[in-house]
Amino acid sequence: MSTFLVDTILWTGVLIMAVLLLRRPVRRYFGAKFAYALWLLPMLRLIMPPISLPHWMKHADAAVVSEGIAAPALAAGPAAPTLLEATNQTPQTFASPVDFTWPLLAVWFIGASIFMYRRFAQYRQMRAQMLDEARFVGEVGDIRLLETSNTEGPVAFGVRDKVVALPCGFMAQADRNARNLAIAHELAHHRGRDLLVNFAVQPLFAMHWFNPLGWAGWRAMRRDQEAACDARVVSGLPRQERADYAGVIARFASGGHATLAAPMACSVLGEKSIIERLRSLSMSDPTPRRQMAGRILLAGAALVLPLTASVTYASAQSGDTPPAPPEAPPPPDAPYAPDAPLPPEPPLPPEPPLYDSGFYEGEAAYLRSEAEAERAMRHAERQMEAAEREAERAEREWHRHEALQEALEVRLGRQHKQEELAEQRLERMFERRQERVHASNGHRVVRGSREDRELRQALAELDVDLAEMERDVERAVAEARHSANVAVINSCPKGTSYTETVTENGKTTVRVCASRIAAQALAQARSGLVEARAAIAADRDMERDARAKALRALDRELARMKAS
Repeated sequence: MSTFLVDTILWTGVLIMAVLLLRRPVRRYFGAKFAYALWLLPMLRLIMPPISLPHWMKHADAAVVSEGIAAPALAAGPAAPTLLEATNQTPQTFASPVDFTWPLLAVWFIGASIFMYRRFAQYRQMRAQMLDEARFVGEVGDIRLLETSNTEGPVAFGVRDKVVALPCGFMAQADRNARNLAIAHELAHHRGRDLLVNFAVQPLFAMHWFNPLGWAGWRAMRRDQEAACDARVVSGLPRQERADYAGVIARFASGGHATLAAPMACSVLGEKSIIERLRSLSMSDPTPRRQMAGRILLAGAALVLPLTASVTYASAQSGDTPPAPPEAPPPPDAPYAPDAPLPPEPPLPPEPPLYDSGFYEGEAAYLRSEAEAERAMRHAERQMEAAEREAERAEREWHRHEALQEALEVRLGRQHKQEELAEQRLERMFERRQERVHASNGHRVVRGSREDRELRQALAELDVDLAEMERDVERAVAEARHSANVAVINSCPKGTSYTETVTENGKTTVRVCASRIAAQALAQARSGLVEARAAIAADRDMERDARAKALRALDRELARMKAS
């Protein structure tokens, strides 16, 4: 019990000191209401019960502490004395110290009782004086308004029977606004339950009757209470009414009004309190964000309070301690050791194995057959790989042969086209000459020079076509010679310009008859010139000289083709 009481006095004193240090910064940043709410923290610590832990945890904690103390001693000092040495030493006796705990607790309890008695006695005396010869002047809800000659300023008191005491003639003042603001302040004390708070905190400050922090904390809490009440009154009022309210507070400070109110009544507390209230009124209202931050910080501080709670252990019960283990039985006597047996005789060595020549010969033959089989397998694999390569090469040669055959067919078709173009030019020449003959109505028109030019032009174009045909044949022959599987020969079977043969190894050989291809091209050109010469010789409409010149030119060309 004494430990719990000392812990409570210690921690509530620490919290009172913390609130005294934080109240002004909190009022500046979060407002007077939050500064007044800080006094809730020491009150919560006052009513916080001790934390009761199971009895076995007490022994566990003691074991941990003893291990922590004994370990350095064992590491630093010499070996501890044995039990025999410890019993031989003479025990030392010490005088028991005087225990001042209970006398100090008695003095503290007497002081706290006197503190509480004086506070409540003063309150009852103040209430009796205020109600003596008081005159009822009004009522606001459940709050009575009384005028009495025992006060010079408004005073609020009463928890169940709520009363606001006013000086005589206060309701008849000319300045109704100041009167209403003063009454509103006292009504705000009742509505804010400030009188109930003053009653509830008396045990807290009675606990610290010997501590100067307790007296300073009480006065600071009352000033914060008045500032918070002012904040509730002016909340939502315009600036002009706030200025009037500040004037009312200053008037009480300059008038030197004394009060007979008890410390628990809500009355004016002196000039220092009025100065703090005026400073609070001059501050701007905190923003909603600051108000939310203040609530969060206050809730966080309340959640941390259980860390300061006193720790107690439950009393030991019959079921908490495990039963003592039974005593161990005495150890049995050790048996006699038997004589060691004699070592056994060593066994006879085994006979050497007989040499079997047939076994080794069979094993060698098996190894030889296995090696030959492996060589045969490798040879078969190489043959298969060679066959695959030959098949791939034959496929490539076949594709090249098809491409060459297509190229030869394209060039032969081009030669046929050129021959047809030459024939078409000769036919157009003869058709133009026939048209000129018919246009002259059967009369002979001498056009020797123009016909000669046309004939020479036709022959020149024919020479160009023949030269191009020869170049195509030469290119085809050159490409055929460059092919690995194509041979160029001068003689072929009758009626063919190229042959295909398949050799024993599967390759295809193409033989191109260059002479046959060239001869076919020259024969086709020669037949065209022969037909042209016959047509010119049969044309009697041409002049004799012009026909003779054309025939001579064609004869020369035919002779040149025959010679080539």
